[in-house]
Amino acid sequence: MGLLLPSILLLSVFTLTAGLDFQQGSKPGQSVFVKHSYIEEKAAKIVKRSLPSWLAASSAQHRIKRRSTEQGDSCKTLQGYDTKLADNTHSYLFNDLSGSVSLAWVGDGTGVILALTTFQVPFFMLRLGQSKLYRSENYGKTFQDVTSLINNTFIRSEFGIAIGPENSGKVILTGEVSGGHGFRIFVSDDFGKSFSHHDLPFVPLMQITYNPGDSNVLLVLSNSYELWLSEDFGSNWKKVHDMVCLVKWGRKNTIFFTASLNGSCSDRGMLELRQDDRLWQNHQDCCQ
Repeated sequence: MGLLLPSILLLSVFTLTAGLDFQQGSKPGQSVFVKHSYIEEKAAKIVKRSLPSWLAASSAQHRIKRRSTEQGDSCKTLQGYDTKLADNTHSYLFNDLSGSVSLAWVGDGTGVILALTTFQVPFFMLRLGQSKLYRSENYGKTFQDVTSLINNTFIRSEFGIAIGPENSGKVILTGEVSGGHGFRIFVSDDFGKSFSHHDLPFVPLMQITYNPGDSNVLLVLSNSYELWLSEDFGSNWKKVHDMVCLVKWGRKNTIFFTASLNGSCSDRGMLELRQDDRLWQNHQDCCQ
């Protein structure tokens, strides 16, 4: 009798548990047990309670629809692209003796393009050349000859057209003084509408570079590896350092340059990387 009572209690508990998972069918006179997944329902309720009110309300109405590829929406966007491309493609012929052409956008969204054509031939110990400067205000559809703004000076093609950072509208052209008497730059701060010129106290080796934070501050290397700096957009220049092989602007008016310790940038030897974080005032040895 002692063993029979626990068995009856165990059977009752089992019957109660089974009653939670099964219930009798609806047909009279027939016992049919149907299984329900209460676990999924409970999980759905927990997720619904954990969602914020605004998301729970919209999730019931949100449905993901699959777009049919048969609708051809992606193909419709490409229809007529060849016509649009042809309508927005224009050609222009520069009627001069141009051996090379350099193009540069001036500003962002201004439609201004500068075109520099150069032609040069060696003649004994000299090099004869001719440059033409053109300006467009309609994204290159038409150009106007503005060579008179630079006094018909021969602009060196290797120096190109130096455009100022961001939307400053600054332009620098580097050219030779007639007769081989040095170099001069033509500068503009109105997107190439007008130019003024300044003679350089050195022969440039590279294109003049702008300070990214201040377009009035310029840096350039001379052909004797001297580092020169201007604080007034090329009006005045001063030498910063000798025997500089490479130079690059950093952040917040910082200059990085390599200086040669053996007096030559072409021969093998020790190069010293220096950092100038207050422009030209202090030089710090970074590494060797």
